[in-house]
This record gives sequence, C-alpha cells and structure tokens, in this order.
Amino acid sequence: MDARDTSTRRRLPAYRLLFAGVAVLLAAFAIWCLLLLARVHRLRADVERHLQWSAAVDALRTELARRPADGGPLPAPAGDPGRWDELAAHPSPAVAMAARRLQLALQALTAAAAPEADLDAAAGALAAAADLDAALQREIADRHRRLGGTWRAQAVLVFAALLLAAGNLGLLHLAHRRRLELERAHAAVLAQATHDPLTGLLNRRAILRLLRHELARASRLGVPLGVILGDVVRLRAINELLGQDQGDEVLVQIARRLEEKVRPYDTIGRAGDDEFLIVLPSCEEAATSAVAGRLGEVVSEHRVEHAHGQLQVALTVAHATVERPAETDVDTLLRRLKAAVEQQRRGATEAPA
Repeated sequence: MDARDTSTRRRLPAYRLLFAGVAVLLAAFAIWCLLLLARVHRLRADVERHLQWSAAVDALRTELARRPADGGPLPAPAGDPGRWDELAAHPSPAVAMAARRLQLALQALTAAAAPEADLDAAAGALAAAADLDAALQREIADRHRRLGGTWRAQAVLVFAALLLAAGNLGLLHLAHRRRLELERAHAAVLAQATHDPLTGLLNRRAILRLLRHELARASRLGVPLGVILGDVVRLRAINELLGQDQGDEVLVQIARRLEEKVRPYDTIGRAGDDEFLIVLPSCEEAATSAVAGRLGEVVSEHRVEHAHGQLQVALTVAHATVERPAETDVDTLLRRLKAAVEQQRRGATEAPA
C-alpha cells in the first residue's frame, strides 16, 4: 500500500469525527430554531394582547370625548376595570404609571357630583387615556421590532444550518470517496498478492492454497476432485526466436483459451513460467480426462506468426482424479502430475518421425 493509501486510512477517522461534530452542531441549531419559534409565538401573543389593550383605551377615549357638557346625566365610563388593574401591573414603568393615572381619573369621574367637576374629571381621564395609548403604542412598536429581529435571526440560523448540512453532505461524499479509494487499494493489493500480473490468473501460491482447500472440502464431502497440469511446449523457443514480449502474449492467449473451456466453478492458476494448474471440484475420472483432452486441443489450434512462417503452440497435459482426498496431499499430487508430464514429453521425443 502506497503513501497515499496510508494517508487516506489515517484521514478517515478525522472525517468521521468532523462529520459527528457537524451533526452535533446541526442538532444544536435545530434546538435553537425551536427556541426562536417559541419566542416568536410569545411575541405574537404579546403584540395581540397590547393591541387589545390599545383598542380598549381608544374606545374609552372615544366615549370620554362624547360625554355631554350640559350637566345632564352621565353614562358610566366604558372599559373593564380589571383590564386597567392588569395594565397597572405592566412591566413597563411608562405603561404602568399611565394605567394608574387612568384608574385615578376614572375614579374621580365616577365620584364627581357637579358638572364642573365632571368636566374636569373627564378632561383628566381623557388626557390619562391618551398617555396610556401612547405608551401602549410604543410598547407595540418595540415588540414589532423585537419580532422582526427574531425572524431575521431565525432566517440567518436556518441559512447557516442549510450551509452546514450542505457541507456535511459534501464531507460525507468525500469520506465515501476516500473509503472507496481505500477499498480499491486493498483490492489491488489483494490482487497483486494472489494473481499473476501477466495472465490475471491465480499465481502459484494462491492456486496451491486453493488446491489444499478443495482437497479438504472433497475429503469432508466424500466427492472426487479433478486436477490438470498443463505445460506449454516450445515456449523457450518462442522467447528466443520472437522475443520475450511475444512469449508473454502466447501465455496470455493460452490463459484466455483455457478459461473459455472450463466450467464457471473450475479454477485456473499459473503454477510456473510455462505451467498451468486447473482444479475441477466434484469431477470424476472420465470428466477430468475429457476436459484435459479438450484443453490440449484448443491450445494446439493456436499458431504464432513470425517472419519465417508459423510456429505451433502445444500444451502437454496431465490429469489426475483424487478419489480419496484424505489420503493425498498437494506435494504428492503435484509430483504425480509433473512425472506424467515428463513421461509424455519423453514419449513424444522418442516417437518416430
């Protein structure tokens, strides 16, 4: 694994920690938004209450302005006395003082016996009502201003939360990309450790490990196991005559042809420079022999073109069927197959032309 992969591995925990931190911050923003919404609800209710008070004071002012000035019978002053008591306890000093003055003026108006006193009391109540209305209007304006500020804070907070969420999604995407890069690096390292770089088949170590596994599996299940060893003929001559690159291309072509002729669950590996090992699970003697013959034929059909004509490629094939896997190990099986390959080669050399 290179330095970049190591750096990616080290950065992943930092990404996760940063992602968790942003998630906590988003949760805090959500709580803050809820608190601001509750504040908006309270301010709206407070504005509605002050508007009702202002409407009551305005109605009282209208009634006081229409009171008769000829000393005739006087109607009772409008307004709910309890409302003035509530205003007298208002947290704003200006509103509370104006409400208490209005209460005193209304009491004086109620107690007035002479027309002159009634007019003076009505004038005082009217002035007190005007002062109270002005104080209420200032309170309403102040609450409207606070309500607008709260809404602006809410908008800024929501915008910041959206930016954080977008950043968190970007961070999550980046962490996901880094994780994919790390997985690809692991896959590449695993492929380099288990596959032949030229043909893409399993290398010698991997195919022998798989053969041991299949021997143990066949022994456990009580099924036969077919094994084929193929040795490329004339590979050295091809390398000397046409060059190493052409010899490598021949090996690649042979590997492709072998893969096309085996079952999907059979496995091919490169056991040496010019050797291929094929493992056939649950394959009896007749089937193993048929596959070995078919593989030898398909390779013999391949010819290499060169400046002096064509060079035929052949594959010496030896096969074995393990009927009692528990009594056989990998080394013994490979010795049997190599001995069979050597015997076939000697027979081909000694055969008359």
